[in-house]
Amino acid sequence: MQATIITERNADYFLGVVDTESLVNSDVFIGAVDEESDAAVGVLAAGAGGDHTLAIRYIFVDEDSRRKGAGRAMISLLIDAAEDMDAEAVVCALVISEEELEIRDFLLSCGFAEIEPDDSGMVLLTYDLSAEVFES
Repeated sequence: MQATIITERNADYFLGVVDTESLVNSDVFIGAVDEESDAAVGVLAAGAGGDHTLAIRYIFVDEDSRRKGAGRAMISLLIDAAEDMDAEAVVCALVISEEELEIRDFLLSCGFAEIEPDDSGMVLLTYDLSAEVFES
């Protein structure tokens, strides 16, 4: 699996896997491509947040392509982009559901840390860029 920055030139390639409503107010768009089939299999969108953070707003990997490296490739490229933007952390807020638990577990396996959930059912995951603990 390979990750790439989505630009105006290649955006049409990813339209089948992107939820355009979730991309509003995002600054970084990353796509994952299965190199064998040359198919777009994933999309990640993140936006600049307060306090020098980059917040994951949307992450999706086609069900048949999960656990094959697409998500990790996108997270790795996101961390590189965050460093280039001088961000101090990458964050992701999730409302706990079965699908969100999969995302939570995946992000934890990539080196994110979970901040204690509050009474709202939201969980905040953070990746401290100064720690440089990403596991590929």
